[in-house]
Amino acid sequence: MTGTRRRVLYGRTSVDRSEGKSVDDQLSELREWAEDDESEVVGEFRDDGVSVSRYSGGREREGWAAVRALIVGGDVDEVAVWEGSRTTRKIVESSELLDLCALHGVRLAVRSRVYDPSDPDDRARLLHDAVDAEHESGRISKRVARRAKKRAALGAPNGRVNFGYRVVRDPVSGKAVGREPDPETAPAVREAVARLLAGESAGAIARDFQARGIQTRSGTVWTGPNLLAMVKRPVYAGIRTSAVHELPDDHPGTWEALVSKEDHDRLVAMLADPSRKAIRTGEHIKHLLSGVAECGKCHSGRIRTISRTSRRTGSRSIAYTCSDCHGVNRPAEATDAYVSGVVVKFLSRPDVAEQLADPADDHRAESRAEAARQRRKLAEIEAQIDADVLDVATGSRLLRATRERLAAAEAGARPAHVPDAVLDMAGPGAGERWEALSVPIRREIIRTLFRVVIERGVVGGLPVFHPETITIERRRR
Repeated sequence: MTGTRRRVLYGRTSVDRSEGKSVDDQLSELREWAEDDESEVVGEFRDDGVSVSRYSGGREREGWAAVRALIVGGDVDEVAVWEGSRTTRKIVESSELLDLCALHGVRLAVRSRVYDPSDPDDRARLLHDAVDAEHESGRISKRVARRAKKRAALGAPNGRVNFGYRVVRDPVSGKAVGREPDPETAPAVREAVARLLAGESAGAIARDFQARGIQTRSGTVWTGPNLLAMVKRPVYAGIRTSAVHELPDDHPGTWEALVSKEDHDRLVAMLADPSRKAIRTGEHIKHLLSGVAECGKCHSGRIRTISRTSRRTGSRSIAYTCSDCHGVNRPAEATDAYVSGVVVKFLSRPDVAEQLADPADDHRAESRAEAARQRRKLAEIEAQIDADVLDVATGSRLLRATRERLAAAEAGARPAHVPDAVLDMAGPGAGERWEALSVPIRREIIRTLFRVVIERGVVGGLPVFHPETITIERRRR
């Protein structure tokens, strides 16, 4: 290779702190090396705390995506890493990377040595290193799995700290050693369970919590759906669960329960009652937002419909107004069409399952990550077909296989706390499916997903529709 070599530097660490050098140290060494052999550094990219083994969740690597874009765009001659496993610890991905570099004439610079992926000897050496890297990640995963299994058997807490609890730390080392009830939030859990068992609705409890300033652990407001998802967790009955290791249904944890097992079982059975989860389909409900939307003037009244008659033409129309202050006035037909358009646009998104996911569904995180990976792979295959890198026949086979894997991953990522009517609506063709739904089911979908507020506009006379006076916010779980 003649002339100044354009080199991009890449550093990465995983969540495993035993891997050696920090990203800063890796990049520092790579800069010194580039200076020694007079390479032109055209970019530096990094990913901190991201695992790339076959046992990880497949978290997005923005830094590595930028490096790949430079390779495909022909903007770099060499990619420099501190060691080969910084790019990936998966043999299949290593092979794909070598193919990509060979296709675009890009070399790999690893530990002060430059390899040419198109050279069979260099390729063999790099693949040999990739086998070692995957083997090492397997050994690490095996050790982690053993520790996790032991902790599960002992009933030790795992995962994120749930609302109602706080971490207990060793006073000397500061290391987390357990969980205990949080004196500020634990009473809210006990109160919610008691009120639900007494027959109160989750929505009413959530609105009460909002009024009292009680927030979720992530700092968002309570809603009926996220409150129900919270109280059903076995952790509050002192039960240790595991999505990986087989444990008895009532395996005791090492922390103090906030509710009795009897109350927990009774609550779960009550919430699992099909008649409770089913969406109401009363034929008497005719208007999309009456009782669903909120008043943007008084912030307490609910929206209802009124009939209006034009003094000029004598024609009658339906309008939305506030049942308390009567301070808002909006034509129902135009408002319904606007809100429906926003809902359909959201449900048409290809990643709607990830958008609806509850962080508490830890066992679904792997499926969500796999769906995101397959979606990225699908886009990359389509781009390679458009660029004539792949022939149509080969590309079609890859597209078909990738779409099948994507469908399987999306099925596994379906959030359990969302009504089936919402999930069945999602994806391409959501608009047609929305039109086929009854008004009560549309209302329940809106109530589940969004907070709709009708703001002040024209008061008196005929109502006028302005999109900017309709506020639509996603409900966060």
